Amino acid sequence: MDTAETSIDIATEEQSIEVKTDNSAENESTNDTSNLDKT
Repeated sequence: MDTAETSIDIATEEQSIEVKTDNSAENESTNDTSNLDKT
């Protein structure tokens, strides 16, 4: 039981990290466009 729960925790952590990286990439692109609009 413990090993199964641990593996699930690791999987969710990996997914959350992937989401964070995706969001950061999107934020960078939006920031670039907003900077272009300002100039």
